[in-house]
Amino acid sequence: RAVDTVLPRRLHELQAATGLPVLFAGTTSPAGHAQQLTIDHLIGTLGDSLRQVSVLSGRGLGGAAMVRRTVCRVNDYATTTSITHHYDQVVVEHERLTSLLA
Repeated sequence: RAVDTVLPRRLHELQAATGLPVLFAGTTSPAGHAQQLTIDHLIGTLGDSLRQVSVLSGRGLGGAAMVRRTVCRVNDYATTTSITHHYDQVVVEHERLTSLLA
């Protein structure tokens, strides 16, 4: 609950500091032997399609960052081969995102 309280403010501060047009975030929780991050804070997205998406560790860019425990970046999410593409429909088709940082 504490993270959910400060996360919206921190996202706005991050956007102001970086100029990034789109930001989204959420909190992690255990999911069996993995972790999952549920996205529930959005700034600058085209719609609401990312809200409540559960990103499992190891899947997509965010899941890769959770497993590697480091920042991960791709220039073209749709064509990169270093991640799985479990979230292409929402990331690429619905939100039309290309370059991402997790």
